Amino acid sequence: MTSAAPTTQQELLGPASSDGSSQETTSPPSSETRERDCPFCTSRRGAVVPNRFEQTRDAAHAMLWLPTMCPECSAHQDAELQRIEIERQQAEARMESQRRIDDIRATGIPESYVVGKRGEASLGRGPKTESYRAAREACTDLLLGRLQNAPWIYLCGANGTFKSTLACCTLLKSLQAGKPGRYVLWPDSLDHLRALNRDGAPVSVKSYIDRLVAIPRLVIDEIGLGTPTSFAAEKLFIMLEKRYQLDSAARPGQRWVIFASNRTVAQVTKSYEPFDEFLMAPRLERRIAEMSTEIEILVEAPAQEEPRR
Repeated sequence: MTSAAPTTQQELLGPASSDGSSQETTSPPSSETRERDCPFCTSRRGAVVPNRFEQTRDAAHAMLWLPTMCPECSAHQDAELQRIEIERQQAEARMESQRRIDDIRATGIPESYVVGKRGEASLGRGPKTESYRAAREACTDLLLGRLQNAPWIYLCGANGTFKSTLACCTLLKSLQAGKPGRYVLWPDSLDHLRALNRDGAPVSVKSYIDRLVAIPRLVIDEIGLGTPTSFAAEKLFIMLEKRYQLDSAARPGQRWVIFASNRTVAQVTKSYEPFDEFLMAPRLERRIAEMSTEIEILVEAPAQEEPRR
């Protein structure tokens, strides 16, 4: 049977000498004593853990007598410290992912391009296969390379060819490089412009267009979608004409526009002709053709569960 842990000062400091002073032992406790004095085990039994550091005047000698954890408690403590470290790293990863999501949301990019199914920061829709990711990265790099030569790119193709995904991924890559930009859905912008065209609007139509012009890197999605009117043609031409003045004079890659639509440039401008009392459509087509590289996406992506544009 194992003897109880020493609790008196005489037992802690060793036998007394002939002159009445205590005689300190110079050798460390045995392994059995050290395991018996494990602070975790003794405290679990309700015993008082002796504090030899306070009861011994020789600090260097006291270090030999400090209670030592048994192997079982030592392994338990290591596992607990590892669990705490893993939880800390996971919390930091969640905070970093949320920060990225908030930064991306501020650009106007749709929620489906921002947050993945598990709540992590996403880089666009599409299959989660490595081949698709590699193809998407290659196309994104291609678009960024084209924008060094032509300040505007016009992506067109059928529904489901990931035009919007490529445009948003290009914008996201610029954001990761510290270059600001914004995503706008053109039908929503038209609705906003019509609302501002009424009396008593807090912001003028001109101010809103100037904001779009001031954005250095802009993605205009679903251009040509909605009811074609002379108002829509006029405001689109004014915005692009102002951007033309700035984008053509900027250094390569500093200012650009990516359009995404399921119609070609000719189809978009032709839809405005019956309502174009100011003859904006021909000038709009010439301006886009002059400034942009039109890329038609012909290969359809694999079918997905969620809808794509």
